[in-house]
Amino acid sequence: EPELVNDILERIQAISDEARRALLDPELGRGELLKALESLIDENHAHLVTLGVSHPALERIREVTRERGLHAKLTGAGGGGCAVVLLPDAIDDGALGELVQALGKEGFEAYTTAVGGSGLGILSPYVERNQEDKAVAAEDFVAKSTVELGEWAADRGRWLFT
Repeated sequence: EPELVNDILERIQAISDEARRALLDPELGRGELLKALESLIDENHAHLVTLGVSHPALERIREVTRERGLHAKLTGAGGGGCAVVLLPDAIDDGALGELVQALGKEGFEAYTTAVGGSGLGILSPYVERNQEDKAVAAEDFVAKSTVELGEWAADRGRWLFT
């Protein structure tokens, strides 16, 4: 089985490489990026299942999220500890609350978080901006809540991530 395991690990590495490429692609629109990440999440999780590191609890989390059109995968060492769910930018508070409640009914504890970008986000140098625009952007950034950051970042234009 070492050949099978090595093949799967190489495929998982290829998924990570593709996710990084997609995140760094300044020409890829936000919607396209999220669709690509959803597909990569599903593919990655399938490989982890083949490796035997999933758990019935993780598969139940995936069922609950899949019923709502969401994509999830195990994270960490597997074995039932934790899963990550990719939420669309436009998910409303009601749908998020319903998801958290549904997971809670299954005995899971949900931790919600938001990120404004993948690592360090830099506004593309290929879009001309003046000093005043940069200063306003900095002030706006500080004033935004984590929930508002995704939409704010999308409205600012092309981003490069490192």
